[in-house]
Amino acid sequence: MPRWQHLWQWGVGFGAGLLVIAGLFGIEWALGWVEVAGTALDDRGAGTAARLLAGGLALQFAVAFSEEIGFRGYVFQNLAGRLSVRNATLATGLLLVRRIYQPPQHLHQAGP
Repeated sequence: MPRWQHLWQWGVGFGAGLLVIAGLFGIEWALGWVEVAGTALDDRGAGTAARLLAGGLALQFAVAFSEEIGFRGYVFQNLAGRLSVRNATLATGLLLVRRIYQPPQHLHQAGP
């Protein structure tokens, strides 16, 4: 596959993710679930806002990279050796969903 096609796929993936997140934020904002009270740009200037954005993106990349290595690089490879690729993909997906989407701990506490 030519290099430009890889870059195109990355761009489409990034754009799709950005649209989904922006769409969800727009829905939440329209329903009144989210209120923007201010931004780092307003309070601290463009330099600080850029550093905060870069730090947040780096942290998100590190988390996503470690999850991909752990689940696709290790768990999937081991499951694919024992199961079909389809079943290994489903099992890895379910494990990752369970890992990411855990209910908040405060919902399990009894009483005040």
